[in-house]
Amino acid sequence: MIRSWIKICWLKIHENSGRGTLSRLLLFLFLYFIGRYIFIFFENTAPFTDNISIIHKHFLWIIDHCSYTFWSIFYSDIVHNPDHLFSINGIDVIILSGGCSGVHPMLRMTFILLLYPISWGNKLWLFPISGLIIIFAATIHFILLIPIAYHWPEYYLFSHTWLTKIVFYGFYFLTWLLWERIGYPKKK
Repeated sequence: MIRSWIKICWLKIHENSGRGTLSRLLLFLFLYFIGRYIFIFFENTAPFTDNISIIHKHFLWIIDHCSYTFWSIFYSDIVHNPDHLFSINGIDVIILSGGCSGVHPMLRMTFILLLYPISWGNKLWLFPISGLIIIFAATIHFILLIPIAYHWPEYYLFSHTWLTKIVFYGFYFLTWLLWERIGYPKKK
């Protein structure tokens, strides 16, 4: 019984049709939520915690410098320090923390890509592209939050929560569309 159900699901996922696309989207969403819990487990396990914090530091450096470079065009008096604290006009505005580095979404995306039903050859070159998309999303997220934290600090918490969801879910969806386009080309 279970074996036949798994076989039917496997066939639907590999269909090159609208039903197959919907099945793969549902698989993507399922893996997304499972990946969240797996990442929480690894983040709280001793050997992985140190490695993840090293990855956070590297990603924070990238996001910090990209954000500073972008906003230095518009704010001549913007300053950032090695602790990723941004100040404008001498006012501490926002600090970039480990949760904003994009590591969580990147590790979740890696888990999804490992189990997603496309060829390993496609996965090998989709992984770095998908990673860059997620880093770009984290950078856009932080770039959007800097002026909000400076000009409208009362809207910061709301903006952080909702901009995070919109930006990351939107870029996850774009990543999935890329995987679909590459992994399952439409028949003519």
